[in-house]
Amino acid sequence: MSGMDTYRSADATDTPDPITGLYSVAWLLSHLGSLQLRYHKIPGAILSCQVQSITSIHTSFGHQQEAEITAQYADWLRCLCPEEVILAGTRDSQVLIYIQDIDKRRMEELAYQISDQPPLIGVKESNIPVVLASSIGAAYIDDLDSPDPAGCIRGSLSALKGCQLSRAGYQVYCKTKHQELEMRAVIARDLAAALQSNHIYFALQPQFNIETQALEGAEMLMRWHHLEYGPLSAQTVVDVAESTQQILYLGQHALRTALEHLRRWKTVSWIPNNFRLAINVSAAELETAGYIDNLSSLLIGNDDLTQFLELEITESLSLGDLDKITSKIERLKAWGIQVALDDFGTSHANLHHLAALKVSTVKLDRSFINSASYNHRAEAVCKWVPQLADELGIRVVAEGVETDDQLQLARRSGAGIVQGYHLAEPMGLSDFENLLVQQVEQDSKIPCHQLPLLSA
Repeated sequence: MSGMDTYRSADATDTPDPITGLYSVAWLLSHLGSLQLRYHKIPGAILSCQVQSITSIHTSFGHQQEAEITAQYADWLRCLCPEEVILAGTRDSQVLIYIQDIDKRRMEELAYQISDQPPLIGVKESNIPVVLASSIGAAYIDDLDSPDPAGCIRGSLSALKGCQLSRAGYQVYCKTKHQELEMRAVIARDLAAALQSNHIYFALQPQFNIETQALEGAEMLMRWHHLEYGPLSAQTVVDVAESTQQILYLGQHALRTALEHLRRWKTVSWIPNNFRLAINVSAAELETAGYIDNLSSLLIGNDDLTQFLELEITESLSLGDLDKITSKIERLKAWGIQVALDDFGTSHANLHHLAALKVSTVKLDRSFINSASYNHRAEAVCKWVPQLADELGIRVVAEGVETDDQLQLARRSGAGIVQGYHLAEPMGLSDFENLLVQQVEQDSKIPCHQLPLLSA
């Protein structure tokens, strides 16, 4: 039974709750239906208010106190809205506001007021007043694709969901954002199954020594061709995984795949000198409580592979994040795992990151490589970063190298490793293993046909 069906099956009495003064959602649906019959459309707007402190009040003081606080909140809303309003309550600490005579501009002003000026309400059993902060989703009914009663409420709830994901005070429904939220919901629903079935896989983009052209590593790049939405960007999948508490499972899948590759190659001595296999790790994943325990369990029996592993940490992490993850990074390094700082130069705090995290590699962001030909400052950064890294004993990977001019720039700048489409595109496992065999042959002086073979 869907959420709207649940509301319809509830009591649709036209009598509001005796304590809170709120109508049921079932009655509101019925009322909106009658307006649609009378006017051939539903006029006005609906706002969904998620009251953030109500649940904790119920836990601490019981249902009666929760109802009385909700009643005070409803009275505050009525005072705030000069227009005639209908208020309905849901089972999820939400209050729905329906205003029949309101224009879109006034609706947005009201949403802002409710979110920006939360009321301070006293609790009988406590001397400490409670701030009833709210997240607001607002839907102007003329903007909806489905302006039927249930569609009106869904529109406001969709805007509320977008508001919560973006951590904004309020959000107004728009079709594009609604479609994006629907897509994210489908991705979140399908993510676990995609991990179990290996529909989420990894391409490998080679990294080369800029002077010798030797293969010295690869970055694993996530791929998922969704049945409904087609190829999904890695950032979209990571964002959904983080917002739905599935990021640890995604990270486990990446690490397990990396270890399987390394074990496969090490068994037949196919790992070149100085080789590193890099996987991306977000700050949110590192901050997750079970990250170190999960990593530790995956490394059991794989101690001999950690020297070839490199974790690329996004530089979008904040200064506050550093305090939480520095000790975890020290654990990783103690296990022999290398740590890289990705997208170096794009954050205000990059120098602090270098000092705090003591990374072994920095990846010079592609934006500097791409713009250096016409931006003197970008070219200066390309030269300055390797100089600083050399002083700190850190290797530099120039990523996003797509032309010979950019390759020459990376060489002049002093970057030791290069990665990009000019040298090699991301590729499948078999193509990458062909490169591995060629490099091992060069390192060992053993012809390819004499190297050990992988088992089927």
